[in-house]
Amino acid sequence: MEKSDIVEHYEEMIAAGGSVYFDPVELSEVFHYYVENGTTEQLEGVLALSKELHPDDYIIKQLEAEYLLNTGDAGEALRLLDTIFDESQPYHCILRSAALAKLGMSAQALEYARLAQQDEDPDEYISYDLGLGFMNADMFTIALSYYNRSLAAHPDDVRTLSGILFCKTQLGDTDGLEELADKIIRLDPFHYEAWITKGNVKAAEKNYAEAYDAFDYAIAISPDDTDAYVHKARVKDEEDHKEEALELLSEAESRADNEQKAGILVMKAYVLHFLMRDKEAQQAVWDSLECVSLTPQVFLRAAYCFRDLGASPEEVTMLKAADEKEPDNEEVLNLLGEAYNDCGLFEEAAGVYERLCKLHPTPSLYALWGSCELSLGNYQKAYKLFADSNKPEPMWQSYILMTACDIEMSRFNKMEDDFRMAYSLNPDGAVELLEKIAPDMIKQMRENGFLKDLQQRREKNVRKLEKELLKISLKREEEKNKRSKDNEEK
Repeated sequence: MEKSDIVEHYEEMIAAGGSVYFDPVELSEVFHYYVENGTTEQLEGVLALSKELHPDDYIIKQLEAEYLLNTGDAGEALRLLDTIFDESQPYHCILRSAALAKLGMSAQALEYARLAQQDEDPDEYISYDLGLGFMNADMFTIALSYYNRSLAAHPDDVRTLSGILFCKTQLGDTDGLEELADKIIRLDPFHYEAWITKGNVKAAEKNYAEAYDAFDYAIAISPDDTDAYVHKARVKDEEDHKEEALELLSEAESRADNEQKAGILVMKAYVLHFLMRDKEAQQAVWDSLECVSLTPQVFLRAAYCFRDLGASPEEVTMLKAADEKEPDNEEVLNLLGEAYNDCGLFEEAAGVYERLCKLHPTPSLYALWGSCELSLGNYQKAYKLFADSNKPEPMWQSYILMTACDIEMSRFNKMEDDFRMAYSLNPDGAVELLEKIAPDMIKQMRENGFLKDLQQRREKNVRKLEKELLKISLKREEEKNKRSKDNEEK
């Protein structure tokens, strides 16, 4: 968006200091220039001056509602719109539609979108504004429908084409994506996102030379933006040029704000892990945590990353931190139980599974808790937990673990009963699992004929079952033939 005379005059007056006056229409023009090209700080300055000069003007209230919407406070934007709303004004309907979409109220958002378009002039950009509103609410399919209406009226509008490009990318729709990027580049050779899209399309086609050329164009257009470096690094990583990928990620890191830097550092961690530079990889994850607010989700993401890097103690640290902030998060507790087990901390793991069973008891959780107690030598407690895990539906694995508890407690008669149950549910699995847990016991069962007896009984039962099934099959065939004969006679 080119800088108009009004914007230049505004900037000169602000720089000079002293008394400043602009009417609401002029301030609206300045505001929207900064929406397109400026920063949040500049927008705040325009809005503050607007409210000071014209506190009750409805145009200024519109600007404030738009600002609240763009900064993520859709609820407050709606409340402000209520004080000036006029459904005959398309701009009011556009803002209200966007706010409702942000709040997830898509049906109402679409109704106000319809009101905004009821008197649409083909020369207006109402469809574009509606597309932008739904796109900002992550409703990309709906946004595309409005962008396409805008494109029909304005086939060479770069803003509309850019919106379509973004929505299609977010939806994973690659159909015609390169042609779309090429059209934008023909209209605006300095379009940063179009060059990145072209690079990604070429990389997907394994045309790496053209992909790198496209990314390099994007870097030349906006050398301080991080996206092109990151996309190029990702492709270098895929091509197994790990060192080059690291260099590009370092370039991106040096230009990034904190939120961007956190993601870049995590990407670096994976590349460093592949290069077997694990201490550096783990440090990159720690560094990423210094860039963002430490919420439970941030700790959880870091835990997943440490897990992928094979750093179990660090994973435990992250999960404990997430658990302290959000104690009843079942995803965190499940991961924490696994991580404690991986570190051999069975007592801590047992405590986690006990908490999970109180929150949401399931057979598998009782079995996991029982496994921890078994590892701690608490055989009586473990046996009871495995028995509890079997109550909803018998599980052969739980019966084998109950068998292991019986062996440790020298309850050999009970051991035979529990193993019989496991064997009846899965004979091969039961033998294989017990052989791993108690190889001497399986050897004894083979030597004293216990396993052979179980096998023979099972085979006898299978033969008996087969005979019963054959009788049923013959009886059904006989009934079928009888019905057929009766029908012929009729």
